[in-house]
Amino acid sequence: MLSFRAIKVIDKLLQPDFNCVEFGSGMSTAWFADRCGFLLSVENDKDWCRLVDDMIADKGCTHVRHELRTPDEFANLDNYDDSFFDFALIDGWDRVGCVQSVIPKIKPGGWVYLDNSDKDMTRPDGDLRQAEAALLDAVRQRGGTTRYFVDFAAGNLFAEQGLLVRL
Repeated sequence: MLSFRAIKVIDKLLQPDFNCVEFGSGMSTAWFADRCGFLLSVENDKDWCRLVDDMIADKGCTHVRHELRTPDEFANLDNYDDSFFDFALIDGWDRVGCVQSVIPKIKPGGWVYLDNSDKDMTRPDGDLRQAEAALLDAVRQRGGTTRYFVDFAAGNLFAEQGLLVRL
């Protein structure tokens, strides 16, 4: 879940003509759909995917492509040209795979937000630490900026960290 400060900053970045991708769908799916021209939303939990599908249908979001994927295919963006996306949110399964997959797909000057970059909640293999390192490497290689957010998010009684980079 995005922190309050991250939401304010990202809200100012997003443009109606942006192509966005989010790895891990949810309440953010409807929020992003209201702010961009195209949204690819990827999910790996079948039951959660159905709930989000209903939410998208209720909102009439015809510019959202919501895909249920297996963990092995979760991060795959092969069907999209390099430099296609303006913004990516990584908040789901296989975050290091998502970072590696999305870097070439982000336009120069585009943005990537890695949510919960301070912890490994769902995978004990260090996936988030590796994802953060891969994202910081991309900033060094491509040039760009980083900004960390340490803040509260709705419904959380603890602060969490997110990393926003511009490539």
